[in-house]
Amino acid sequence: LVLSGILTLLLGALLARGGDTLAITIHLQWKQLLFWALLVIVLSFLPIATDDARLTLDDPILLSLALLYPPEVAALVALVASFDLRELKGEVPFSRALFNRVQIGLSVYLAGAAFRLVSDGGLDPWPIAILGTLAAVAAEYAANCFLVSLHAKDRLRLDFRTAIQRLTVGNTGQFLATHLGYGSLALVLAHLFRGVGAWSVAMFLVPILVARQMLVRGQAIHELGEKLKNRDRLLEKLSDRILDERRDERMRVAGDLHDELLQDAIRISLSARLLEKQHAASLPSDDLTELVQASQLSIESIRNVIHSLKEPSISWGGLRPTLQGLVRDLRLEWKARVQLHLP
Repeated sequence: LVLSGILTLLLGALLARGGDTLAITIHLQWKQLLFWALLVIVLSFLPIATDDARLTLDDPILLSLALLYPPEVAALVALVASFDLRELKGEVPFSRALFNRVQIGLSVYLAGAAFRLVSDGGLDPWPIAILGTLAAVAAEYAANCFLVSLHAKDRLRLDFRTAIQRLTVGNTGQFLATHLGYGSLALVLAHLFRGVGAWSVAMFLVPILVARQMLVRGQAIHELGEKLKNRDRLLEKLSDRILDERRDERMRVAGDLHDELLQDAIRISLSARLLEKQHAASLPSDDLTELVQASQLSIESIRNVIHSLKEPSISWGGLRPTLQGLVRDLRLEWKARVQLHLP
């Protein structure tokens, strides 16, 4: 709340500093400003949720405001028009909602100031306008990251570096390319507004909304993929646990066979051999010989069973399911198409 109050006072001071320009621009161009505010409102009501972040597609519109109007005018429109559905639902406390609006206003103000510092506020010539737009994107991005990270550092008890890293969606190169694309689109929209009219800017809402739907679907597919991966990992853990329990059970059975049944069979075999030697002369040896052979066969059979129980895990289910499990794991880890051909 204190941080939000300080930033609100700072933005208020900047707006008051350009009060004359602000009042004149609103008086003369209020219809244009209302048009831009409506665009920002429409796009603010169509956010994209990614984990703990919420992305809106109004950044090109806000940057266009920063290129077309004085910084205090663009900042005021951004402050008033930037909505969050969670505010209406009461899911965001007042201090956080105030901070969100004020940091957007400050970011747009700095973007407009950077653009005028480099290009003197003109959209022509193109090389100077492009340099000015790059400066505006850099100033808006730096201010947004700094202010949001400052707030997240206090609210989530994160160190500053970790807070900044959590703001990046995707890898750094893709994130930077996205903001450069925002700047390019903002410059094009500003030229269209000046040269063609407001309707040409409104037409750009169509591809922006299509892009939004594509991002939403892509995010949904990504989430389903993550859920599938987590499910497969859970199944793998359960399978490993079952195999471990099965192995332990087999080892226990093998130990029991070795310590009890095998020892009894060996004692029977030794006793039969001893009897065969003691009564070889006085009694027919056929029965005793058969008993010795039977006991020896029993010992070999028990040893074979014990050996089979102690075989490696690959033989429990066979080579085929083991290879199939390997291919499944490689598909998940590599995110590549791996084919398995078995006879």
